[in-house]
Amino acid sequence: MACPLPSRAKRASRAREILRALGFVAMLFGCAGGQLDPRAQRAVDLFECYVAAVEPYVGGALDAAELVREAIAGRSNLPQALGLLGATQDDLAAINSALVACRAAPVAPPVNPRTLAFREPPY
Repeated sequence: MACPLPSRAKRASRAREILRALGFVAMLFGCAGGQLDPRAQRAVDLFECYVAAVEPYVGGALDAAELVREAIAGRSNLPQALGLLGATQDDLAAINSALVACRAAPVAPPVNPRTLAFREPPY
C-alpha cells in the first residue's frame, strides 16, 4: 500500500508554521518597527532561498522546508534524500550550485545621500 502524500493544504500549513517559528527567532535577534535585524533577515532570506532551490526536486513527496530545516540541523542528508527521490547527479550539481548562490554576499541597497547625517570633516 502506498503512503498517502500530504495535501497541498497540509504542506502550506506546515510552511506557515516554519515561517512563524523563523519570525520568532528573528524577533529574538531584534525587531525594530516591524523590520528585522539585518542578520535575522539574512537568515530568513537564506532559508527561503534554500527551500526554493530544493522544492522542484521533492515535489509532493516531502515538505521541502522541513527537509531543508532537518539538513541544516544535521539530522538528514540532503543529497541522499534527493537521490532517493530520483535526483540525478546533474540534478544534485544544479541544486548545489543554487545553494551556493544562495550563500553569496547580499547586494547592498544604494545609499540615499539625503538620509546621511551631515558630518564635519575631521580636521
